[in-house]
Amino acid sequence: VLVMSVVIRDYYYIAKHGLAYKRIGVLFFLFMVLVGLLTVAIKIAGKKTSYYLWRVNAWAAIIILVVSTTIHWDEFIADYNLQRKDKVELDVPFLLSLSDKTLPLLDKNITVLQKLQAERSGIKMINGECPYCYTEQLQEKKREFFRKQESVSWLSWNYADAYIKHYYEGVSAPSATITR
Repeated sequence: VLVMSVVIRDYYYIAKHGLAYKRIGVLFFLFMVLVGLLTVAIKIAGKKTSYYLWRVNAWAAIIILVVSTTIHWDEFIADYNLQRKDKVELDVPFLLSLSDKTLPLLDKNITVLQKLQAERSGIKMINGECPYCYTEQLQEKKREFFRKQESVSWLSWNYADAYIKHYYEGVSAPSATITR
């Protein structure tokens, strides 16, 4: 009952505020709790040993951890939240803090960032910085990505960075005005 209660609350929290690391982590934790409860029930009903409990739960944890590493969570979170931009209140600073792999996705949704920036443009600067200048922050994130790319050698090649470079090679002029 407690697990189902937390699942329902997490579902409503995700529906209202979108995905984030800890909200996903709660779901993985609850899944592990369910596996643990199931194995305890099997242990009691089948008169299994404690070794059985440790072995099965350890394998379940390893499998869940390995499977969870196959998903690029930053891109998944950004995509989920941006697809539900009308239902979820977007936390743009959080989206901008995600890894560089999300740059093409954020660039494709630049109009959403511009709209939110326009809505919040009346808010004053804080410590000389504009916390709601999302398009400028995105441009700075792109510039920083290309600055980092200049200092790496071919030994640092990875698919995610190659994908981002390829994306910006084919983008129209307004987004491709990155100084390298």
